Amino acid sequence: MEKNEGYIYLLKMLDDKGQSVYKIGRSKNIDDRMKNYKFKECIFTLKNDNYKDLENKLIRLLTLKYSIATGREYFYCTNENELIDYIISNIKKEDINDKIYSTLTNHVKILEEQNNEKYNIITNLHNELTNKNLILSKLIEDINEINEKNKNFEDLINNYNIKIKKLEDLINHNNIDNKNIKNQKKNIDYEKVSNKCYYECKNCNYKTIYFKDIKKHFNKIDNCIEVYNEKYKNYSNDHKIILSLLPHNENNEQSISYNDLLPDYNNKIFLNKIKLINRICEERDNNKTCYNCNKNFNKNIELRKHILSECFIKEINDI
Repeated sequence: MEKNEGYIYLLKMLDDKGQSVYKIGRSKNIDDRMKNYKFKECIFTLKNDNYKDLENKLIRLLTLKYSIATGREYFYCTNENELIDYIISNIKKEDINDKIYSTLTNHVKILEEQNNEKYNIITNLHNELTNKNLILSKLIEDINEINEKNKNFEDLINNYNIKIKKLEDLINHNNIDNKNIKNQKKNIDYEKVSNKCYYECKNCNYKTIYFKDIKKHFNKIDNCIEVYNEKYKNYSNDHKIILSLLPHNENNEQSISYNDLLPDYNNKIFLNKIKLINRICEERDNNKTCYNCNKNFNKNIELRKHILSECFIKEINDI
């Protein structure tokens, strides 16, 4: 009896959507048949004496287990290893020779080993990623802890700054009080000293019987802190310095009164007070002669009054 030899083959192909599809088929001449198909991979070929019946058997089994793609020879499968194992389990060993059966079995083993290797790689990557996530979580915890400490530190610094500000305010207040006390100690009740004239700063109420002291007082910028005085509330800075440089007599009267003063000089006298004091104290003062107009006076106080109310005003207005 003539043998009816042929081949059973399993091909892996792609459908129109690019999805894997498997084709089971048979051929008398396997080489010519392979040239007629565009396939991704030939999974196996089996030489068999009764290849037509074997193909029908495999198609029937695969149709029961897997989804048909088209016709009756094409079907979908998501697990290639399972597919090959299913085919082997349903083929009797006597249907194929030992060499082909062993080759097919080895192909399954190779695929299993490859899958195991991929599984190990994925497992290692997963473990590595897990470890990195643990490290990242620890870093985030450390950063949060540092941020919390920084926040506490900032709060502590803010509290210290508030305390320092309060302390500075207290020190400044004490300095003002100390200067006022110092001035109060210096402010002997000159009005009650018989036969003595005195000078009074109309800004801070500092008093002295010596003209040199009132000069020093105005020469020090931070020495004069304004103290409210109802009596001088309407005085300008120019008026205050003019009246401060003229003495009070034993009857507490000044040689010039507020009503005798010209209107406010737009703060010019106050801004030039050092120059004014130098003008008053120039050498000609000893000769009772005005530095500007050379006019002579019998008393120094008259000369000073003249400079304060006339010549110095003319000088700064000409500037």
